Amino acid sequence: MIGRRSALAGLGAIVGALATGRAAATVPLKAIPGTVDVHHHFYPKFLIDAWANAPSEGDWAAYKTLFMQPPYSAWTPDSAVDLLDANGIATAVLSLPAGTVGFLKGAEQARMVRRVNEFATGLGHDRPGRFGLFALLPMPEIAASLAEIAHALDNLGATGIALMTSYGNRWLGHPDFTAILEELDRRGAVVHVHPKAPPCCTNLVQSNPWGEASLLEFPFDTGRTMFDLLQSGAFVRYRRIQWIFSHIGGVIPMLAGRLRDVGPGFWRDLDKVAPQGIDHEFQRVHYDTAASAYEPSMRAALAYLPVERLLFGTDHPHYDVARTIAGFDRLSMGKRIKTAIQRDNPRAFLTRLPAAPARNNR
Repeated sequence: MIGRRSALAGLGAIVGALATGRAAATVPLKAIPGTVDVHHHFYPKFLIDAWANAPSEGDWAAYKTLFMQPPYSAWTPDSAVDLLDANGIATAVLSLPAGTVGFLKGAEQARMVRRVNEFATGLGHDRPGRFGLFALLPMPEIAASLAEIAHALDNLGATGIALMTSYGNRWLGHPDFTAILEELDRRGAVVHVHPKAPPCCTNLVQSNPWGEASLLEFPFDTGRTMFDLLQSGAFVRYRRIQWIFSHIGGVIPMLAGRLRDVGPGFWRDLDKVAPQGIDHEFQRVHYDTAASAYEPSMRAALAYLPVERLLFGTDHPHYDVARTIAGFDRLSMGKRIKTAIQRDNPRAFLTRLPAAPARNNR
């Protein structure tokens, strides 16, 4: 009996230890202290209410269907801070993704953009160190966008400016956007470029048009706009713009060799648009790692891009923050590289980023 009791006690201890180990394994991981999330979205209630009252038509209908439900419609300032705290993120740079104000036009859109940017700035003031802002513009309205650049950078102290990869069927190197790029260059502004699906390339896969646009066209459109900025000479003309491209540049790390080796045959003036070579132009800009905490993707990025050009991003709430951090933790790159991407690179690069909070601020 004594032996049986001892055996049962020993077995119980083993089971308990295994259970404790499993429980410990499920404790959420936290980001490296001081982490900055440069790709983080927000959804103020007044914008949700505007969506509710907007007609469901055209491309906007798909966005409305998505954004009118949780987690987008459930967003609040307190829930945003809770999320950062739960995952160990010190600071998030807020931005709005493609399509969120596209249901408005002209002066109405400009007013909504102004309200959104001032709301985000207020969040940063109320919770010191927790939020920066890549300010939205009422693009493609040029005059209104120039006015918003001035207001966001001069009055609001925004971290930088947010642009989409395309507007209609025009990418960022298009001559229509010259005045915008000239002003951003004059200011040496940080510009975060978020992908979207252009009219040319939506509804191509009829069985799942929204999925095709988000999952495939977004990374392709990042490649298109980078190609356009390169071949138009905009990368060279506007040297002072400090670019950040989403999702480690979409298709660029995979296609860079093709562009370098085959591309010269398509450009008679390559020495003008890329005087130091195509690789140089792509390797001197910055990239966020949103939705890319995946070993093959990050290996491709690190094989092509300098580590110091990579900035941590989550793409919340389109992509789960905890899953991003867990995926990042599993990557085979060493802690030094992870620390650089999550904390050191964004804090060194984003000179207008608010200082890290001494403690969590609600």
